[in-house]
Amino acid sequence: MGSDARTIAVIGGNGGMGTLLTRMLRGQGHNVLIADVATELRPEDAARQSDVTIISVPIDRTVEVIRGVAPHVPDHALLMDVCSLKSEPVAAMLQSGGSFVIGSHPMFGPATASLRGQVVVLTPGRGGDWSDWVRRVWEHEGASVIEATPEEHDRIMSVIQVLRHFATIVFGRTLTNLGIDLDRSLEFSSPIYRLELMMTSRLFAQDPGLYADIEMLNPNREQVIDAFLNAAEEMSRLVKEGDRTGFMTSFAAIAEFFGSFRDEALVASERALTALRTSES
Repeated sequence: MGSDARTIAVIGGNGGMGTLLTRMLRGQGHNVLIADVATELRPEDAARQSDVTIISVPIDRTVEVIRGVAPHVPDHALLMDVCSLKSEPVAAMLQSGGSFVIGSHPMFGPATASLRGQVVVLTPGRGGDWSDWVRRVWEHEGASVIEATPEEHDRIMSVIQVLRHFATIVFGRTLTNLGIDLDRSLEFSSPIYRLELMMTSRLFAQDPGLYADIEMLNPNREQVIDAFLNAAEEMSRLVKEGDRTGFMTSFAAIAEFFGSFRDEALVASERALTALRTSES
């Protein structure tokens, strides 16, 4: 990165995302200081010594850690986070110190092998010239950077994360309650069911605390979960009553909502299913 090189404190640097950030930043020539629960270097001391302080801790601890660290970040320096929620963390960063502030949400997990083509959302609070620097850091790895307000970010995440994961968890809960023999069901399955089951099982191979926080801490959670339950009740009524006309009318309205994306999805999903069939043959 040349003259762009900085001293960067990663608070939570021994965690999954913290480890990824440390590896990435050191690879770009930055001097990275790691402060974590088991390190001798304390977060406040790391922040005082750094040009950039990044908060990379569990969702439910992010605001607490920000409030403890922010007053120690120099006014000329940058304070940022990588939490998957943005409204409360950005507000806490703005209220707790006088430094530059940028919220960020890498839309990928710590096990990601390459950042090329991955999306990073920035929600600048007091970005100043640091906004361009942060963008360059991510784009250096091939990531795609977009900007949003914290409120827009959390509203969209309530669909991408809260709603999507909730539907997957309910599907998994239903299979569990029914006592389905998964292996036997896969003998009957189409590639679409197998892919759906793989994506469902993938979620349950991960940290339950992370998903509890995703579901319960987003400020828009009640709205989207109520919408899901209302939609399930609507479709349940049509199916139970055998209302074929009503079902088809609802189906057509949903299809119209998806518009031309239906055709794109058909082509892209067929490629994915072909790849799955090929890998299993």
